[in-house]
Amino acid sequence: MSRLHIRQRDKHAEIELEAFGCRSLGDLTALKNKYAGPVFIVASGPSVKNFPIERYRAVPMMAVNGSIACFPMGINPVFFLCDDSSVAAGKSDLVAEGVRRSEFSVMGPDALESLAEKEAEAVWLSRMFVAERVNRWRGVARLSDWRFAWQERNNPDYVIQRSLFSQKRSRVGFSRNFSAGYFSCRTIAYAAIQLACYLGFNQVFMVGMDLQASLGHFYDPKGMRIPSRLDEDYEDLILPHFKLMSSQVLGRDFQVFNLSPNSRLPSDVLPKIGFSELDGILGLTEVEGLSI
Repeated sequence: MSRLHIRQRDKHAEIELEAFGCRSLGDLTALKNKYAGPVFIVASGPSVKNFPIERYRAVPMMAVNGSIACFPMGINPVFFLCDDSSVAAGKSDLVAEGVRRSEFSVMGPDALESLAEKEAEAVWLSRMFVAERVNRWRGVARLSDWRFAWQERNNPDYVIQRSLFSQKRSRVGFSRNFSAGYFSCRTIAYAAIQLACYLGFNQVFMVGMDLQASLGHFYDPKGMRIPSRLDEDYEDLILPHFKLMSSQVLGRDFQVFNLSPNSRLPSDVLPKIGFSELDGILGLTEVEGLSI
């Protein structure tokens, strides 16, 4: 039996945590469009090791899953995200560190329950929001993916790919209203982009989004990797989601750039840039040795 019980109350959730008590969590709608300008989303691929984080410390950053491990003391994320219960359980020390060091945290209910089993105090003291996938809300009957896509076809909060012949293709989408639910393509980086859009950031720079399971995560010692479905899900879920975002969401008002030169994601889907180009976009003076 879980130590943590989550109850949804309109726009916020309440938690009851064994040995700690009951309290309300935050209302994410209060942060909608609160931010502006650039943000770094730091994922967990090995190319993170090439990112000169100190140079860009003045730019807001998000950490996901175990990527907090690359943040030196004194540089803390604005947001931390984790929606994978296996990561929350298997890397609970890193997830708890991400929660403690970030100004705000966003976790899926299953991941939050898993973390509470090992790191209850971190959960209790956090500024936490609970986020759920669209059409996967707890306590709400789930529709078929095709029916949900058809039902929400005119909802301005969602961009959804509709297919009469494929349930899986009807799962492909992008949410502009993260508090109402987000689309998952089995990579937390995509959820983080939707959150960045919701918060008002208009230039998103992806760090360590290599999307190659064989390379593992930069923080994983040999033989201690959390199992990944990246390879199985890439063609059917991950790539279609990014293609939809590229063609129907991105534009002058919302841009996403990939800083991983060897990312599996093609540059015609998400543009790959080096540090020199990044400095130009951010208006920084170039530093010798940073080009990629």
